[in-house]
Amino acid sequence: MLRKLVSQPHQGNIAVDTRDLFKHQDDVMFVPHPDKPPPTRLTFDLAARIKMRGPITMADYMNQALQHPTYGYYTKEANQIGRAGDFTTAPEMSQLFGELLGVWCVATWRAAGSPPAPLLVEGGPGRGTLMADLLRAAAAFPDFRGGLAGVHLIETSPALRRVQAAALGVGAVSDNDDEGVQSGKAGAAYGGVAVTWHRELRSVPAGYTLLLAQELLDALPVHQFEAGQWRERLVDVDESAQGHHLRHVLSTSATPAVRALLEPPGEGEGGDAAAAAAAAAAGVAPQPGDTIEVCPMALAVVQETAKRIAEHGGGALFIDYGEDHPAGDTVRAFRSHQEVHVLAEPGMADITADVDFAALRRCADAVPGAVCHGPVPQGVFLQTMGAAERAAVLVEQPHITDAQAEAIFTSFERLVDPKQMGQKYKVLAVVSQAHPEVPPGFPPLGTETYQ
Repeated sequence: MLRKLVSQPHQGNIAVDTRDLFKHQDDVMFVPHPDKPPPTRLTFDLAARIKMRGPITMADYMNQALQHPTYGYYTKEANQIGRAGDFTTAPEMSQLFGELLGVWCVATWRAAGSPPAPLLVEGGPGRGTLMADLLRAAAAFPDFRGGLAGVHLIETSPALRRVQAAALGVGAVSDNDDEGVQSGKAGAAYGGVAVTWHRELRSVPAGYTLLLAQELLDALPVHQFEAGQWRERLVDVDESAQGHHLRHVLSTSATPAVRALLEPPGEGEGGDAAAAAAAAAAGVAPQPGDTIEVCPMALAVVQETAKRIAEHGGGALFIDYGEDHPAGDTVRAFRSHQEVHVLAEPGMADITADVDFAALRRCADAVPGAVCHGPVPQGVFLQTMGAAERAAVLVEQPHITDAQAEAIFTSFERLVDPKQMGQKYKVLAVVSQAHPEVPPGFPPLGTETYQ
């Protein structure tokens, strides 16, 4: 490993050049084995970091595997989504998904008195399909589409930004500043609305906001903990001839994540009893050896959204798969629509984890001025929004062939059937406390939540 030390006596210190610190050619060797897939470029990089600093958390591993600036899954290319990719999302299955979310936005906006210059925001826009379907369908509501102050897409991947721009008919895209903000104008079919890309929600301008996040939270990194002694699950190098080039290990003591996420404030180093009490307060009752997951970034996203809506008005929908309670070990990896070992090929597979909607709801409800609704199953939400009626209208169009009609009904069934996506996927809404009505698709507060 190349290490360069440059003395700077006039400043009384030493500067360390770390540019070559994690070069894998010199230091990292893996035991070849016919049952092991060849290490990816990111595997070498992670192994070098682990050998230098020690095992990393699952959250760090997920973040690197998905967002590494050179080798990350979402930064290398933009062909992951769809039948030819590694996974398919609801907007890619049927146009009615994006259309019905557009109807939800219009109904929520009108119920609030049609405030001027609403902002339409999407977190994790994928291939831009949902927003394209929404804006195209919004032509039926000229007061809404014509009054939009702009569309704001929160996307970190340059490759996916290009795909989204093409989906929305955006021609030239210009850089606004040094924070990764870019902008353009959508094509005529999408109302010619201004489109701006951001890395974070905080750079979206203030104003009445309608935010959509479909399969965003499941891709955010989670910490995993094992009950009993409350140790964190880490990722280490596997130098054996078996398994993969990386392996799971448990921390030997309480990690910073254990102290920050499981122990009550003021407990200091804490212990098993403190962690167990905090977990019980969060609705978790695991047995020794069970695994629980916590996603701090998902909580932060929902909290920041709730604060924005409480201050400026609006509503948000979070649509993802998960349960209304904490889950065990749900981290999975997918490649070519098949599940693969999560540590096998970092950077080459999508990594995801179930969403804990109960934790998100508590986080949103803790924000003064914000009200949380749900979660409700996706199938119930879409049916309430008129999915069956919209599917019937689509198949009755004169140019639709029998094969296309069958595909429309097949996609509709997949989205709403409880045995497919209708139950596992949930919808959570956050609206301003000043909003006069329960948002469409949700039962009144105080009534039994759909199960």
